Amino acid sequence: MALCARAGRLCARHAVPTYLLTIAYDGTRYSGWQRQARVETVQGCLEQAFAELSFPNQHVEGASRTDARVHAIGQAAHVILPRAFPANRMARALNSNLPDDIAVQAVREAPDGFHARYFARGKRYVYRCYVSSVRPAIARSLYYWVREPVDIEAMRRGAQYLVGRHDFKAYATNPGYPRKRGTVRTLQRVHLVERPQGFDFAVQGDGF
Repeated sequence: MALCARAGRLCARHAVPTYLLTIAYDGTRYSGWQRQARVETVQGCLEQAFAELSFPNQHVEGASRTDARVHAIGQAAHVILPRAFPANRMARALNSNLPDDIAVQAVREAPDGFHARYFARGKRYVYRCYVSSVRPAIARSLYYWVREPVDIEAMRRGAQYLVGRHDFKAYATNPGYPRKRGTVRTLQRVHLVERPQGFDFAVQGDGF
């Protein structure tokens, strides 16, 4: 459900106007984060919002690229502007030009050379599962529906085998497609959290 990236240490003053944005969005109606032709994406909406503030053709780089219909509660991104804009006013200015399902929650000045993807310490995804013989009717886009009962303790034990460094090529949509970063990733934490009528499956790693 959710995706989260933690940025490294930031300095207060710098020469280049680079900004770190923390963004939340409901990805239900978007074709993912990355800008694409003829479809609506989160990155495209943010870049259009900057254009409305007289910053056209600006590239907003996310810490991670979420897929279609994936939500975020703490997506980190950065943008380098040709001139300064008060950080304490930027979130409100952007939100006034964004659709209701995307919200810039915070903006901070970042040092020259800062990059949201390369400076990320970790990324966390949470898969929220609804366990019931009856499908969820409210907020169903936030859940994966599990129709049969599950053994949470057995799943917790099995999940620990995922912790560590592994090659996830078998999980790739197209295993034979060449990837610049390869398919080896380190999972730092994997845990399951029980909640009424379901559980959350949380995974934190250096990339996905």
